[in-house]
Amino acid sequence: MNNEILNGEKDFFVMGVTTYPGVDDAMTEFRRLVEHKCWTVASRRLDELNQTCGMHWTVKHLNNYLQKTDEDHFIGKQMEVKGFGGIYFCLRISRKESNGPVGATVFLYRTRRDLAIDLWDRAGTSASVTWKGRNNLGFSRPLPQDKIPDFEDYLDQAVTDFLAFINDGGGLHKYLS
Repeated sequence: MNNEILNGEKDFFVMGVTTYPGVDDAMTEFRRLVEHKCWTVASRRLDELNQTCGMHWTVKHLNNYLQKTDEDHFIGKQMEVKGFGGIYFCLRISRKESNGPVGATVFLYRTRRDLAIDLWDRAGTSASVTWKGRNNLGFSRPLPQDKIPDFEDYLDQAVTDFLAFINDGGGLHKYLS
């Protein structure tokens, strides 16, 4: 290794040692703030979610959610749908620009591909579904940079899209055993 690389690594290490506690505290507080905003929206819409999904959730069922992929970070809340999978309410921060760097997202996760096949089929023709994976249906609202302070409003709109799609399909309860 040459001296320039070693010196850069040493400088980075020194900077990391001196800034890590503050940066870690800031990231923890940021996650807490995002989780609270997601909790606020989901709890406000809980009656509608229960009716549409045939569940009896309370705010105690809203659990923290954090997932990091190569391209995206998802931070927010999740609720388990017993015998099916889960519903997630989150802020998506993306490294790729194609979907926009930030989005307010609700997605439905199924544990098996043989569950709710008709919902996944219908998702391909629905304008409210912004992405469809093998086991995920996403309802996302891009969040322009100047609208980031309005994240809760955008997440609320994504919840509305999710509820409308599920209601149009006859509800989620028909897939639960």
